[in-house]
Amino acid sequence: LNAKLGFTRETEQWNLGINLAALRAKGEVVVNSVESFEVNANRYEAETAAGYKFNDRQSLVGTFRAERDDFAAYRDQLTLAIGYQWQVLKSDATDLSFEGGPGYRRLRAQPLFLGTPPVEVQPDWEGDLIVRGEMKYRHQLTETTTLTDTLLVESGDTNTFIRNDLGISVAINASLALKAGLQHRHNTEAAPGQKKTDTLLTTNLVYNF
Repeated sequence: LNAKLGFTRETEQWNLGINLAALRAKGEVVVNSVESFEVNANRYEAETAAGYKFNDRQSLVGTFRAERDDFAAYRDQLTLAIGYQWQVLKSDATDLSFEGGPGYRRLRAQPLFLGTPPVEVQPDWEGDLIVRGEMKYRHQLTETTTLTDTLLVESGDTNTFIRNDLGISVAINASLALKAGLQHRHNTEAAPGQKKTDTLLTTNLVYNF
């Protein structure tokens, strides 16, 4: 089950946006020939951005991102950054923008289970300076079909986080659309036994209001 909620507001001087996302999944597990279903994905995200426009194509943007993921290399990630955004292409058919700048990040790895019986031990938070970059692309393939791609990179001494969201949506009417999405998430650092890359394929009904 995955869900996303996004709000955007644009004025003559400001761009404001809030995005919320949640993912929860269960997978089949077989132990001693006994089948069961266990949770294998549980993630919550919140992102907000505020941009001050210098002109139609250039802005100063402040961003904040918070993530809790029970199955990723890091359980908690908090990032705060400021950057320069340049709208390279802007038309009815195509939009392309790049954003980059410095920021600060707080990370906490997954809990450890030590002893017998196991006792949960919470790791300490880690902090580092990062460079944040983001690319956003949208292209209107047909009157009803739109291709989008968003690439986010947050790189510091502790870890480099990369997320790419590729999607294609087909409008049913002015308010409803069907969308297929492919997301890749990668952390360069992970504890032994943990995967560095997650891939998610989704199909959703989108409602615009």
